[in-house]
Amino acid sequence: MVNTCCLVMKQLDFVTAFLNGELRTAVAFGSLKRHYNYGLDNVAKVWSDTLENFFKRISLSSLKSCLCIFINLDGNVFILAYVSDSLIIGVDKEMVNELIRRVENEFSVKVMECLSKFLGLIIQRDVSNGCMVLHQGPYLEAVLEQFGIKGANSEKTPMEAAQMMEIEESDVDRSLPYRELIGCLNYIAQGTGPDIMFAVNFLS
Repeated sequence: MVNTCCLVMKQLDFVTAFLNGELRTAVAFGSLKRHYNYGLDNVAKVWSDTLENFFKRISLSSLKSCLCIFINLDGNVFILAYVSDSLIIGVDKEMVNELIRRVENEFSVKVMECLSKFLGLIIQRDVSNGCMVLHQGPYLEAVLEQFGIKGANSEKTPMEAAQMMEIEESDVDRSLPYRELIGCLNYIAQGTGPDIMFAVNFLS
């Protein structure tokens, strides 16, 4: 949608995001009582609530279908928030910059004008030619290295048609990091590799 509609997109990095959380109760350390965030079990929830309350104050509301996306009343600017990383997307540059200024008045943030990486996805965008490419090349290389299969040959299809698997309990090597590998593959499938989704689900 961003590329098709030629929308403006910038990235925000909330500096020490969890320290901005507003605790409702003090945490006691010996004879002192201070508001500490890092190390608390509910630190992520505290930060999420703080960010959501701020967005509400500036007339941004979350989508019911996806609570991490906040949009204004006119529907012409919205924010995708994930922990300390956020994308601000709008129909024009001034709207995006105005929203960034309001965020900067409340939090310490780093603004990245040219987006190149977000949540492990490599983003290559050519606005003049209307092109955008998403890939996970570095992550794929790291996974191949991690599981010792960097020299493996590629295949045109993720798995054979009508694949059947019958595994005896005695044949299972529980020392292999099977769950970790499936988790990595699932992350790739959800990111930029939907073609392997069926195979990953089958193997999991």
